Amino acid sequence: MKCGRIDMRVDKIFRFIPSSKIYLKEGKEYLYDPYRDKFVIATPEEKVRQKVLKYFRWRFGVPKRHFNVEVHMSKFGYTDNKERADILITRQIGSEDRILAVIECKAEYVPIDDSVVSQVLRYAKYLNSEYAFAINGIDLQCYNYSAKKKGYIAYNQLKTYRKMIQSFENALGQAKVKNTRATMNELNNLYYLRKNYDTYIGSMTPDEDVAIIANITDCLYDMSKKIKPQVFEYFTLLDDCGIRRKEFGNPGGIYNSKYRVLSIVDDCGRKCEVGFSIDHIYDEKTALNVAINQHHALQYVLDDKSILINGFEYTFVHSGKIAVGRGGSGKVSELKELIKNRYPNLIINTTIMLGTLVGNDRLYMDSKDFVSFLERIITYSLIRDEYRNLKSSESRKAVINTQN
Repeated sequence: MKCGRIDMRVDKIFRFIPSSKIYLKEGKEYLYDPYRDKFVIATPEEKVRQKVLKYFRWRFGVPKRHFNVEVHMSKFGYTDNKERADILITRQIGSEDRILAVIECKAEYVPIDDSVVSQVLRYAKYLNSEYAFAINGIDLQCYNYSAKKKGYIAYNQLKTYRKMIQSFENALGQAKVKNTRATMNELNNLYYLRKNYDTYIGSMTPDEDVAIIANITDCLYDMSKKIKPQVFEYFTLLDDCGIRRKEFGNPGGIYNSKYRVLSIVDDCGRKCEVGFSIDHIYDEKTALNVAINQHHALQYVLDDKSILINGFEYTFVHSGKIAVGRGGSGKVSELKELIKNRYPNLIINTTIMLGTLVGNDRLYMDSKDFVSFLERIITYSLIRDEYRNLKSSESRKAVINTQN
């Protein structure tokens, strides 16, 4: 398809677009993407992508809700396609969001040559979009579908979002964006999960664990269901506060992520906020992070033989390893003894058991099994904090005795 090209310079404009703030975590540079609501590695291409989002948002008035960032082609039925679009712009048609434009972003040092143009037009053809853009922060190529030409043609008169949504040249019907959680078929498709949950699940996480972790992730971030206030043996649940972005720390560093937050009162009458998130560690392993107030009470690594599988049943166990203070560690035997005194049901034989989930259906926050799972994990996290406080108190007393 001969579509031509019209080179447009945008470097002067891009100089005035603020760069994203850079954060250091575990020796790597990250930036916060408000569209994906997460921190991502600050690669040269990612820095351009964030400026492109601001450019189309501010210059052309694209509403924030109509951006979709880093979307796999597999979401649109191309199950064997490993490619993903950098940015999709949608428009609402009836009750559905349909793809209006595809944007391919490159780092500044990557030229917008014919191969890049072919790439973005290939995506546009897959999705039957009206528009396609290729940009590297210096050069911009724009394409609009022409019913007369039966293909994409280059143009240089940039349009506002309001004018863009008036174009219906492409009669094939644009692909629609799915905003729902994964179906059971998708949860049983390892390829789909590896491509669509790579921001949560580490690349080295065992294949057999991926489906249940993705199911838990969807459950935690699905606001269609809430856990009801109720009294448990070790704490009282006051409210399901929904999803919040929170910053918590542990001896390993500071973690800023998206958490499902519950408000509770512990058995001593102290009000706490407990947050749950799924995140990868160094892009390799996967952890269920449990935060209480301003710190991580439990960073539960799910890779280290933590999930026992029996058919569709997934049983979660923990070693009892615990960090105390900066760089120190507690004794597993002491922690287990405290658990036996405070909540003995957590230990079966000598193993800390955090619950069993059945993975042959989608999990929900208010389901009996998941509520039990949350109860046990919250209880375990509270006892771990109690143990830390005891060890801290012992350390202070030892220092005082030494001084005397």
